[in-house]
Amino acid sequence: MEKKKEEQERLAELAKEEERKKLIEEQKQREYEEYLKLKAEFTIEEQGCEADQSLDENNVFRRFVNYIKESKVVNIDELAAHFKLRSQAAIDRLHQLLADGIISGVIDDRGKFIYITEDEMKAVAKFIIQRGRVSVDELIEYSNKLIKFEPEIVHDVACQ
Repeated sequence: MEKKKEEQERLAELAKEEERKKLIEEQKQREYEEYLKLKAEFTIEEQGCEADQSLDENNVFRRFVNYIKESKVVNIDELAAHFKLRSQAAIDRLHQLLADGIISGVIDDRGKFIYITEDEMKAVAKFIIQRGRVSVDELIEYSNKLIKFEPEIVHDVACQ
């Protein structure tokens, strides 16, 4: 009887081990199929040399900056669509341009970027210095007078 019990336990253990192996194999197969699906989604559309790509990236960069400067007030979603970017990529690029000092401006709570020229920034700073303590409402009112919100024409401004 004990032999039968041991044999049954051994068989049960073997069955569990086989089941574990089967589950692991099925998991590997699912992961491989998922990998193949992802691999199929990637396509190489163009190949070229890095020099051409670098020139193209520089041109896109210059067009991106000029578009912002010309538009003055630009909806971030429209900016992203214009340059075939995701909205988050456009926001990241704006933050990088702001951090690098290439452009200056603010992103408002409605998803718009307002480009502010150096002269406009100086005028606002001068107002604050002259007045001393300024309320937010006064600053908003004066900034709306100083900062032009209409688009202006900028012809291929070189980006530092």
